[in-house]
Amino acid sequence: MDRSKFLYAPVSVPNWSQIHQEMLAWQKKLGTPREWFFHNVENLGALDEMPTLVKWFEEKNLRMAECVYIIVRPRVITNIHSDLFAPNALALNFPVTGCETVRTHFYEELPEVINRKRRDAKRRMMFQGINLGPSRTKPPEPEPPAKPNPHPDYHIDDVRQIGDTCVNVPTMLNVSVLHSVVNTTNRPRIVFSFRFKEEPWHLIEEVDPTLAIGVQGQSPEASNDQAE
Repeated sequence: MDRSKFLYAPVSVPNWSQIHQEMLAWQKKLGTPREWFFHNVENLGALDEMPTLVKWFEEKNLRMAECVYIIVRPRVITNIHSDLFAPNALALNFPVTGCETVRTHFYEELPEVINRKRRDAKRRMMFQGINLGPSRTKPPEPEPPAKPNPHPDYHIDDVRQIGDTCVNVPTMLNVSVLHSVVNTTNRPRIVFSFRFKEEPWHLIEEVDPTLAIGVQGQSPEASNDQAE
């Protein structure tokens, strides 16, 4: 597989149950401030609170660049975007709470959109997404303060969906690809998203060997033949 076409892959993390408990404990300390959506909590002691995860990072030679606390509010669809300011293309997302059925959709621009100037003259004041409105069983929560959206404004008609996944296990995502999180539940969906100083392709190669340098574009059979 061409790495530029990579979208997502589950990552096997030993002691995940213990790590998840550490994440839940820290998430409770952080709370869910209404103004937070995509918030870097690295300097708030991310690694100090998760010693089991730190040990695994060391074993895998992972040097953290950011720990982003992502909250997608109930009944919200986030804007279609790519993470323009991420250190690199890969993010390792860990589900914390409310992730069981919430899906992340991936998109690509339609050819006619690629060949014309992106419509970013007006930036939406909707960085936290489109609110689907109150459910029938729960009164609406007050809206958080609007924030300017630094990303180009993609309309659903500008793109086509090329994949989707549910981040209910540790998952590597290509955040340079256009994506949107669809939360139609009545609970916030919370993940910790770790970004690293070097792209951790070696974690994905354990799942898909065709992503290894030197065998990109080959079939798994060809890769195995080469190894033999």
